[in-house]
Amino acid sequence: MQSIVRLLMVIVVLVVFVTLGELLLSLVAGGFMPH
Repeated sequence: MQSIVRLLMVIVVLVVFVTLGELLLSLVAGGFMPH
């Protein structure tokens, strides 16, 4: 049971990092290349 919780936490952390990375990339791209 504890291993399942740990796996879920790892997945959530990965999703958060990917989302933040995409947001930062879009912000940097928008800042350097204004539409």
